Amino acid sequence: MTIDQKELETILLLDAEDRNEFFFDQISETGLVWGLCGEGWASFLDDAQGIQLFPIWSDQELAEVNAKGEWEGFEGKSFTLQQFVEELIPELLQANMQLSIFKIPADSGFIAHPEVLSKRLASKFAS
Repeated sequence: MTIDQKELETILLLDAEDRNEFFFDQISETGLVWGLCGEGWASFLDDAQGIQLFPIWSDQELAEVNAKGEWEGFEGKSFTLQQFVEELIPELLQANMQLSIFKIPADSGFIAHPEVLSKRLASKFAS
C-alpha cells in the first residue's frame, strides 16, 4: 500500500482505538503485520503502565514513520499473519511483553495482550 502525505497526516490524527481498527482493516487486506527492525527488534517501555511493548503496524510506511531517535535507521519488516500468530506471539508471551498496535511518535498506540490479539485474529479470519 502506498500512502500519500495527506492520507498519512489523516491517519496519524486518529486516536489509538481508531488506529487499532484501521490496523485490523489493513491486515485483513494484506495479510501482513509490520515491525521495526535494526540491531534487533524495536520495543519500548511504557512508563505509565510499566510494561515492555512490541510495536506493530499494518504497513511498512506507517512503521517507518517511527524510525526516529533510538530507532533511527530501523526498517519495517513484515510477518505473515501465520508467522505472527505461530512464531512471534509465543515469543512475546515468553518475554512477558505486550503489543503496541499502531504506535505513533505522539503516543504508545493501542495496547493489547498477545493472547487477546491472537484470539481476535483467529475469530476475524475464521469467518
